[in-house]
Amino acid sequence: MARKYADATTRFHESYEVDKKTKCWLWACSLDTNGYGRLRNNDGRLVSARRFALIEIAGKFIPPGYSATQICTGGRQCVNPDHLTSVSGSVIAAKRPGYGGSRSAVDPAARRQS
Repeated sequence: MARKYADATTRFHESYEVDKKTKCWLWACSLDTNGYGRLRNNDGRLVSARRFALIEIAGKFIPPGYSATQICTGGRQCVNPDHLTSVSGSVIAAKRPGYGGSRSAVDPAARRQS
């Protein structure tokens, strides 16, 4: 028998604390292995708290292949939709030194010179 959960939007709003200084909504509940917030949607599936914030709370569309990421200094815990945006995987990779995010990831000329 499927477990019954309270409405996902209600649970979302009960699962963060607001940082008064930064206005970040800091996720205070379940985290995935990388430290990002997660919750069960109304279907009972585990979903990213950031993705839920953008789609369900802010009503924004996230294109296929894109992820929700923060544009603030709140780090992985921030789920304030005003502090989130959707970006492609290549943009995320370009920002990560050591994960293909070296200068060559954003500068094709540098890649050719290596």
